Amino acid sequence: MAYKAKANETAIQVDGLSQLFRALKAVGTPVEAIKEANRESGEIVARTARNTANFKGGTGALRKTIRVANVSTNVKIRAGSKRVPYANPIHWGWFLDKKTGVRRNIKPNPFMAKALGYTRDEVLANYVANLQKLIKKHEPTGSQINQK
Repeated sequence: MAYKAKANETAIQVDGLSQLFRALKAVGTPVEAIKEANRESGEIVARTARNTANFKGGTGALRKTIRVANVSTNVKIRAGSKRVPYANPIHWGWFLDKKTGVRRNIKPNPFMAKALGYTRDEVLANYVANLQKLIKKHEPTGSQINQK
């Protein structure tokens, strides 16, 4: 996110997402606001994954477990639970059980990766817009701050 400040503006220059989060926290942005920006962007992918996931003969249990984790440093979308432990093998496939030597022959169905591919541009635009809103809302007043 390169932005050149005008003469009358205060600006924070940040290279990298981790530095952006540190800068946001340094200027007093609440962690909950950062988490909300992350969650909102992740929900786009999760919604698409729920709607486009095609599981043959499924009960819908896996689809119901697709959710966005509430974290402040990145966006995490999870699927599966203790009652639905098969999300990973469905997504990535499971050809051979190494412990028992039994062939599983579960072909990959990368529903999460596909959802991200379908919504990549929308997620990026939403994420950038949310972070820019946070920067504008909590930007410091006073002298110009440069971080590299």
